[in-house]
Amino acid sequence: MYICRETLVIMGGSGCGKSTLLRHIIGSMKPTSGSVKIFGEEITVMNEQEISNVRRRFGMLFQSGALLASLTVGENVALPLLEHTENTLDEIEEIVREKLQMVGLTGFENLKPAEISG
Repeated sequence: MYICRETLVIMGGSGCGKSTLLRHIIGSMKPTSGSVKIFGEEITVMNEQEISNVRRRFGMLFQSGALLASLTVGENVALPLLEHTENTLDEIEEIVREKLQMVGLTGFENLKPAEISG
């Protein structure tokens, strides 16, 4: 599978291997055979620093993933950008607007997760 600059959703029934696949992709599990290449590099031979750099380029939400209830939707989206990029606040605000628009949540940025749940 080759995906470049795309958003990918992995869906399937319980126990079909979604989480296992993602764990292999981010290097938290090693395959017993075969290979896993990310950005053209074999992840199974990477050291922890290299794997950490790969993980920074992924956004994943597992079933137990949750938004921080004390933050607004916009703040939740902005949090990893604030922590892991050098973007300015203006740039982050623009990215947040774009990402919320992509998923149909324009206008929800100032609401808490509980206010849109359901």
